[in-house]
Amino acid sequence: LSSLCAMRLSTSRTNNSRDLGMDYHPTAIDIVRMIQLGGEAAIMRNNQHALEMDFQAQLAIAKQMSIICESNWVDIYWLTKVFDELLSHVFTQKVLTEVVDNLKIQLVKAYAEMGNLDELIWEKMPMNFWIRCGGAVVFDHEPLLNLWDKICSSANCGIIKLLSTVIYNYLIELKPYLSKLEVNDFALGKGILSVKTQNAIIKTSIDGILQSGRFCSKKYEA
Repeated sequence: LSSLCAMRLSTSRTNNSRDLGMDYHPTAIDIVRMIQLGGEAAIMRNNQHALEMDFQAQLAIAKQMSIICESNWVDIYWLTKVFDELLSHVFTQKVLTEVVDNLKIQLVKAYAEMGNLDELIWEKMPMNFWIRCGGAVVFDHEPLLNLWDKICSSANCGIIKLLSTVIYNYLIELKPYLSKLEVNDFALGKGILSVKTQNAIIKTSIDGILQSGRFCSKKYEA
């Protein structure tokens, strides 16, 4: 109801002629509900798990956008909506499954070379959600913005390669902490790696892809 009220009020001015954006401060959940009220995708989906993952992804993105935009909820709404649509368009269920399956294969091989580890641990890791939300629940705000900046200038194939590489390198860096890591379906405890280390992971991932010549950037017509 709060979200619906905000959407209705946003079409008019308040009594003192100031924008609603200056007076109303919806929560991240309100922002997500507004997006859902304005679209048919959530209504048409029958898969409850997919619905919940989409909601949690939008919520994680909205929380990060609220830091960028501070109190300007209209900007938070549009940035969340557009960025979420970008990720959901790229990572269809089929693509997401393929990316995560490939990640698991790479991680099993990498950790086998590094030491003993129960391979079943990767089944518990919600890597599909981490990718679907663009790493919003994985990285702190500063390194996350560096990652998102690159995502926004990448073509679909570049986004897929970038996020899968970043998540892979992040999990490799987590090896000393993996056995103590607390993970649930949609969250990963932050503060495990320093912001400096997170920035280094993202920079190394981007540099490695660029050097390999496999990075796809968006092409703009002059």
